[in-house]
Amino acid sequence: MSCLYCKALRILAREGNSATMARRTVCWQRQAMLHHCLPKQCRDPDYLYLLLSRELAAS
Repeated sequence: MSCLYCKALRILAREGNSATMARRTVCWQRQAMLHHCLPKQCRDPDYLYLLLSRELAAS
């Protein structure tokens, strides 16, 4: 299930939304909740968004 939220964050990053704007979305909140409950399996949305932004900037 968290893969869906990762894909949604990737779309937000691709569209050029800032991290502040992305924090207001449902997918960010759900990813944060999953990270809180399952920290070993789901990444923190701040870290994930940073990785996705870097990946998109490099390509």
